[in-house]
This record gives sequence, structure tokens and C-alpha cells, in this order.
Amino acid sequence: MKRILIVCLMLFSAIVVAQNALRWEGAPVDEGTVLNLGTTLADDTLSSAGSEWNNSTNLDMLGWFELTTDSGNLFSAAVTQTGATVVLYRIQSMDGTTYDNEPATADIAEFPHLRVGDFPIATEAENKPIIIGPFPLPPSKQKYLVYNDTGQTMTLNWEVNLYTNNPEIQ
Repeated sequence: MKRILIVCLMLFSAIVVAQNALRWEGAPVDEGTVLNLGTTLADDTLSSAGSEWNNSTNLDMLGWFELTTDSGNLFSAAVTQTGATVVLYRIQSMDGTTYDNEPATADIAEFPHLRVGDFPIATEAENKPIIIGPFPLPPSKQKYLVYNDTGQTMTLNWEVNLYTNNPEIQ
């Protein structure tokens, strides 16, 4: 009888735990623009770092990145290169003051640990936002850069926006 009671309690506990689920705590939060230099970006070129985004207080766990333009086309001409991408990189400051070395275009292959992800570019130049993610976000101050590997120049008004969210057990 004692064994039956223990088995029943174990099954009840498993059912209660199974009712909990990992869900989003709400809609993604628009953290704003993390990279907008107000300049064009030639093919085969790495941008300079954008403004600092501080995740050491919010401690957001996941982020989605959006590559977009506020007017016109994202590229100066239609992208015809198959497999064209705009690659997103992150440099961070774990101590709050000192950042990773900002790589140069010629050295970018030596910094794979800074790579966040790739924005896949379709063979067109329309004004459509491209969203990638989710990606884990470290609890630090951080800056973002992009590398243009599309075969075309990115137009003047491109930017990268960040949206964050956290999972929670409900």
C-alpha cells in the first residue's frame, strides 16, 4: 500500500511539472537602433562599431536583430550574388569600460568568436526588413558591426535594430 501511495505521488508530481511550460514573458521589447552610421557601406567592407547597448542591468537573454532602411532600397542596385549576406558582429565590454579589439575588414576572418549571425540577402534590393534570431545576449555592454558581403553598396539609410525577450516557466 505504501508503494502504491508513493507511486501515485510521483505520478501526480510529474503531471504538475508537465503542466508548467517554457513561454515568452511577453511581446519582444524594441531596444531601438544599435547600429546606424548614416553612411553607405561598400561591398567587402566592415562597418565601424555602433553605439553602446547596455545589457548589464536589463539582463535580457535573447535578441532578434533587424536589418532595415528607413527609406528607399537597402542596396544601391539589385543583389545578384548567390549566398549574399550581411554579417553581424558584436564586441563587448565585460568589465564595463574596456571593449574587445575592434577588427578591421582585412582581419575579420580572424575573429569568428565575434560573429553573431548572418542576414541572408535575397537577389533584390527592395525595402524589406530582414530579421535574424533569437541569439543569446551576454550580460554586458556591447556594440555591433556589420560586414557587407553582397556584391553591392548598402545605401545611406541602413540600420540594425534590436528586439529582446526572455523565456519564463509558467
